[in-house]
Amino acid sequence: MGLAATVLALLLERTRRRARRPSSGPPTPDRTDLEGPFSSSIGRLPPPTFAPLEVGIGLAIASLSLAFGAWLAIAAVLPLLSGALGWLRSAEREAAATQRDESTPA
Repeated sequence: MGLAATVLALLLERTRRRARRPSSGPPTPDRTDLEGPFSSSIGRLPPPTFAPLEVGIGLAIASLSLAFGAWLAIAAVLPLLSGALGWLRSAEREAAATQRDESTPA
């Protein structure tokens, strides 16, 4: 499980770094000419973050404390707090960016 989480974290980091690079290809065509359920834009997508993974790891470690003792519950505090705070900060930045996009005239 630790190896799988490490591989997943490395893949997410690689994807995040790739998303930061400016695209040198041709611009994508505007897809507003579609009809049906695909005619509306999906809007803003949140940036990738490790926060859900950190919270999940913290919860897994905390659940292991039921079988192996309270010292694992103490060890679970760090990933739980850092993941929860990171997730909240990301949500706040996303909400602020959405409000900023909605308030600017098109």
